[in-house]
Amino acid sequence: TDVLPDDWSYIYVSSAKEAGMLDIYGSQSLEADTVITREDMAYLAVKALEFTGTDLTAGESALLPDDGEISDYAKKAVYALKSEKIINGRENGGFDPQGCASRAEAVKIIYGIYKIAKANYLQ
Repeated sequence: TDVLPDDWSYIYVSSAKEAGMLDIYGSQSLEADTVITREDMAYLAVKALEFTGTDLTAGESALLPDDGEISDYAKKAVYALKSEKIINGRENGGFDPQGCASRAEAVKIIYGIYKIAKANYLQ
């Protein structure tokens, strides 16, 4: 509701919504001008991979120390990306799901899913 047809991001947001990538937001506000949480970034990255036909599953790994703070909708994505070594914890070993993703973290995730998509889909 907060991304209008005249906005520069409209084509991207509407395409992502149509592809089902923004289902965590429902029909509510995307809050497009706010920072993204680490758990939302992980969720959207896995949804982007699913769009290419790649379904990541979380491998066997130890729970993150702050597992209880990760929203239910994001747990599968967080652990799938952790299993693929695309994400890891912060200095304290926790994931910090409600923390803001830095540009470096975003680039690491984007590059990681690009490599997986390239190997599985873009050949």
